[in-house]
Amino acid sequence: MFGRSFLIANSIYAQIGNPLPELNDASLLKLRAWNKVELGSADKTYLKGLLGACYNKSIKRLELKPYSTDWLMADVTFKVKRIFTNYSGDVSGRFIELGALLSTPDSLYPEKTLPATLSSIARYQKPDGHFGVPIDLNKQLKANDAVVTLLWGNARMLVGLITAWEKFKDDNLLQSAKRLGDFYVKTAEQLCNPAREAEYKATGTAADSYQVGYFPAMEGLVMLYKVTNDERYLKMAERMAAFFLKFDGLPLNHSHGNLSAWRSILDLYNTTGKQQYLDQAIEKWKESVRRGYVWSIGGVGEHWYVDYKGSEGCSESDWLRFNLDLWRYTGQTSYLDMAERLLENQYIADQSGNGGFGMRHFDVIKDVGPIATYGGVNEWDFCCSFHGPLGLYFFKKYMVTYAGEKLYVNFPYTFDTQLQTEAGKWNITTKADSAVNKEGNKKMFISVTSADEGVGQKINLYLRVPIWANKVTSRGKDLEVVSRYALLKADVKNGESFEITFEAVPFVEARNFVKVATATDRAEVFKDVSLVLGSQLLYEYPARNNSLSNLLVLKTKEGKLKLLRDANGSFASVQLSNANVNRDYIIAALQQAKKYRWFPGL
Repeated sequence: MFGRSFLIANSIYAQIGNPLPELNDASLLKLRAWNKVELGSADKTYLKGLLGACYNKSIKRLELKPYSTDWLMADVTFKVKRIFTNYSGDVSGRFIELGALLSTPDSLYPEKTLPATLSSIARYQKPDGHFGVPIDLNKQLKANDAVVTLLWGNARMLVGLITAWEKFKDDNLLQSAKRLGDFYVKTAEQLCNPAREAEYKATGTAADSYQVGYFPAMEGLVMLYKVTNDERYLKMAERMAAFFLKFDGLPLNHSHGNLSAWRSILDLYNTTGKQQYLDQAIEKWKESVRRGYVWSIGGVGEHWYVDYKGSEGCSESDWLRFNLDLWRYTGQTSYLDMAERLLENQYIADQSGNGGFGMRHFDVIKDVGPIATYGGVNEWDFCCSFHGPLGLYFFKKYMVTYAGEKLYVNFPYTFDTQLQTEAGKWNITTKADSAVNKEGNKKMFISVTSADEGVGQKINLYLRVPIWANKVTSRGKDLEVVSRYALLKADVKNGESFEITFEAVPFVEARNFVKVATATDRAEVFKDVSLVLGSQLLYEYPARNNSLSNLLVLKTKEGKLKLLRDANGSFASVQLSNANVNRDYIIAALQQAKKYRWFPGL
């Protein structure tokens, strides 16, 4: 996936540019002027192409073994012996949330397991409102205590109950959610007590720690406030948010739990309008990227370290949603560029053969990060196989968004969607190449039709231009790009279509998304870099296990990188013995050395 050193012919030195240049201190001053867009409908958006196949397969996974009702509910009923039943409400809550989102009031999915789960879940709730074994909150908390692990699961259960109530309007579900919300409110003096801070920190930062298990409940408490207007739940979430900052920091052992809490911080911003929450989330993102905790492939490790050896679907799902919401609240397209990088490189690589999600393993270099994948994906049917499709479900809302009489097409993917806007109801159909082609282009077709019976509806259509696109054209005409969006047409009427071409060239990138600029005169060496084409990293095949390669990439006299080709026309390179070879060696290598093919994505 990554080469240790690229020897670029005809270049002299490297200049380091700004990472993801749109996000800088000056641009942050403009955030106040951004008007939040309205999201599309996940239920009326149909992903196609590679992402669509990934999503559809992950949904069908819910019908396969071991997902029986007893297995799914084992963490609250304890009828079945399976892994992680002490995280009470975790599997059952995730399943309820995802199942409810995929269902309609008249058609529940999965039909063999969701109805029985919904109808019986509340009977396993304890008198004080929590799910799981009886607990004593006055005892000292330690890692892997029943209190700590079930808190994590109860946080997922709270979200699941409210999501299901919003879909089915079953009052039993709402009452159960309120009892669970009351549990968090009533236990604040034991579980959100500054005097016990040292005790809480001593539990560590793994999945069985206080700081990972407790704070994700903010998400459900904000949701509960929205459906009940009970200020107690919102105040409790805000109290937890303030306390959470005492524990947050990198590195830590459970990125999923940490990112779940940070998504909740953005929920608080959306609900209260308090700028501090958005500012804190932006700083978290910037620190994570700047310090290398976000990998070149777009995501993070299961343990949030620079050089951890595996990623997991849950963390990538949370990181995806965190980026999407940051764009929603700021308008900074750097967050969508990150989401695109994640989806096309790391997210789908965490999917297993049966459609579930889990852990992908990496060869890593200490303090540098992953350089190659190895082996298959270990499916984690107890968490990732729910959270993976959950992230893609919410992603569908961002494919096309709108504000007033403006439609924003945000991703160069293949999909169909229908939106109801102030300017009427619209059908948008797109078709896009899955990768940049050998000519350096990625093509996209967009069709817009009115779904209203009336005639005369008009809307302005905008298209996000990814950061990797040198230019964008429509039927050969250059489009003007302002703030990374191109106006395809003002006053689009019924039944119009557009043919778009994004132009891309390969480029070299350092580990924290910093593009490395090159001059045009002589050869130069780059160490610990990635080669990127479009939004996809190119990887070397055959790989050299966990050893790093010295690979050759040519350069035109204009300063653009130029990839070699093999006999089949695929991208290629040749391997060099070291980074200090001379011109004669390079010429000989081009003529005689075995070519290593480059492939996009993982």
